[in-house]
Amino acid sequence: MNKTNQPFKQEIVQDGSGVPKQNPPQALPKLSHILPFVDRNSPAPLFFEPNQNSSLFKTNARQDEARRIAGERYLNTVVRTATASRGAHNLYGTCDYLAAEKYESKPSTGGLVIAPINHPNIDLVIELKHPVVLKPQRMVRKLLEIASQELFLYSDGNTVLGFAKMKGTYDLSLENLFEIEFYGDRKWKLKHGDEILMLVERSNPILPKPELDKSKLISTLKSTFSDITDQSIEAHWGAISSIIKQKHGALLVISSEAKKEAKRLERQATTIQPTKLDNGTVKLVTSIDGAVLLDTEAVCHAIGVILDGLASSHGTPARGSRYNSAVRYVDTNRGKAVAVIISEDGAIDIYPVLLQQTRRKANASEHVAQHEVNA
Repeated sequence: MNKTNQPFKQEIVQDGSGVPKQNPPQALPKLSHILPFVDRNSPAPLFFEPNQNSSLFKTNARQDEARRIAGERYLNTVVRTATASRGAHNLYGTCDYLAAEKYESKPSTGGLVIAPINHPNIDLVIELKHPVVLKPQRMVRKLLEIASQELFLYSDGNTVLGFAKMKGTYDLSLENLFEIEFYGDRKWKLKHGDEILMLVERSNPILPKPELDKSKLISTLKSTFSDITDQSIEAHWGAISSIIKQKHGALLVISSEAKKEAKRLERQATTIQPTKLDNGTVKLVTSIDGAVLLDTEAVCHAIGVILDGLASSHGTPARGSRYNSAVRYVDTNRGKAVAVIISEDGAIDIYPVLLQQTRRKANASEHVAQHEVNA
């Protein structure tokens, strides 16, 4: 059996100081190895389960349910990797509860760190006399309200031990200290160091997306707008690049009929005199709700646009209103519009997805499935 397919194990040892240390664990799998490879036409999505020798399993669950199962198992794997214990029952559900439960009308913020007791890089500033069981309960949510960037909740995976700060330099190769960060209504993310391992929105796990691939933008624009120039593509790329690192989301819609659409949607938008915005101005106009409407030459015709459109089969409850409104609008105006959706968590989507891009994903899934059959 390949070592990478074995269950995750860690050995806790003691040195002369009496502080438990963990031997370097086997490499933690990427979420992309566990999330389901879903065929929309199949009632039984395929997904990996890391602690069963990475065999390919079938489930009769719906796509969103199968993804949640995969996310739960991934989080459980992380806890076992970090603490050499099974961790609290249904930690995934506990995180969902904490992300959804408001405290005095305020959404959840702050962090929860999962690490072994007496971890050398954790300074336990406030220790609870009676640790609180890590489960969906009001007391845990109340404690989370105290957590901030400087002070986080500290848990061994089973109970909340108190409030702590980081100290020293954490060795990422040990993989025994993970952070769960809450950053808005029903939103949380799993991190290891600065790397985001999993994003969760409305209970649905999402793969962190890589930085925007310029070639993907070019191919999508050229496929949709046959007469678009390289100069215009560079202008769009500059505008998109300028807003990617913002902490808030944004939505750019590029339309071959931008002038006409600005007129049609003027009652639900702020229309402007057609203007080629510089990158700094683009960052400013995307700070309000709604889409920025550009033509193929990167000239802006409206800001704060509330998009319309017919219901689309490509929408998903796993994503927010910004994403789904863009999908509806583009699908309704197929061949006339491209949307660039930048989420608050930094995820970037270009819609529509080209056929060849879809084929690459399908080929990857087929390759994995064939590998499992031949193993």
